[in-house]
Amino acid sequence: LQLVEYLMAFHSHDIETILLELDDSHHFAVNIDFMNLQDHNPSLAQHVLMSSQVCLPYFDEAILRAQNQILDAKNDAMMVLKNNCHARIFSLPANPETSKPNVSALRAVDCGHFVSLQ
Repeated sequence: LQLVEYLMAFHSHDIETILLELDDSHHFAVNIDFMNLQDHNPSLAQHVLMSSQVCLPYFDEAILRAQNQILDAKNDAMMVLKNNCHARIFSLPANPETSKPNVSALRAVDCGHFVSLQ
């Protein structure tokens, strides 16, 4: 429920834009600024950072729920539910665990964790 609330508060316009797309077979991204998430829900942000493989499917499910909320509220015939929506996290904190200078710096321990390349 926290995820849906966050999405509705900060990404409802993005989700509405996706709902208005004509081709429902494409994959759509909702770009989530990690720093914004951390500012507004630090415990959720920490959970996302520590358990990314577990959290991303929950974000995808929350995007579907948020779409349904918007569809119910707007009742716009042009809006169509899109099943292929995915959360994309960006602006990770700059620390040695999440930030690497290049691809060569990636190690096996990074597998399954968020990593950004500088």
